[in-house]
Amino acid sequence: MDKLYDLKLKVARCCRMLHMAGLFDHSGHVSARIPGTDKILIHPRHISRPEVKAGDIVTVDLSGKLLEGKEEPPSETPIHTCIYRTRPDVLSVAHIHSHYATLLGMTGQKLLPINTSSFMFATHGVPIFPHSWNIGDNRKGMALAKTLGQARAALMRGHGSVAVADTLEGVFIASQQLEKSARFQVELMLIGTIRSLPPAEVKLALKEAFSPRQIKKDWTYYESLAERAGIFQGVE
Repeated sequence: MDKLYDLKLKVARCCRMLHMAGLFDHSGHVSARIPGTDKILIHPRHISRPEVKAGDIVTVDLSGKLLEGKEEPPSETPIHTCIYRTRPDVLSVAHIHSHYATLLGMTGQKLLPINTSSFMFATHGVPIFPHSWNIGDNRKGMALAKTLGQARAALMRGHGSVAVADTLEGVFIASQQLEKSARFQVELMLIGTIRSLPPAEVKLALKEAFSPRQIKKDWTYYESLAERAGIFQGVE
């Protein structure tokens, strides 16, 4: 198999895993930049997330123009293209519609470093995009990219969230940990006072919080769950 097919296959697998994890429903999308190019791979708009195959993945340029594939890209492809245009370090983007991250964004309260799952977001925080827009054009996409800045994720008020990484494995873990962290914070808000962990303690944990070793461990765990559940059947 060639490298491009392998990347398409991983996009399809990641898409199915994000659905398995409850981070996608009928909406949401994940993409990968083809290394060394201005082209990105993304799954089509009209194919069900748990059923997408490697052969369904389409290629677009950074203006969103379809370069390869029979299907239509997602209507919110500018989320991806605008982030890639402003963040050369980013090789994968996910727009998710998970419950607790969406709920936290609606409160206007930012994600805080209250537990270990939130440490990976501590350096730049998780800013809140103040609009519930459908990001269907470059003007809105660039506004979201500006809000994201150098952060690993941003909450989109009333509209889910976006996460970025330099690998598909990383963007899956960032998306999953964002939802987990948001759930802890929302539940803690119901119990009592929210207290961030001491900055010195957070700083010590930052190096390992999103390390390749930790990403590989977490990805392998969720990938094995998907394999055992038959999530990847027919993906090739």
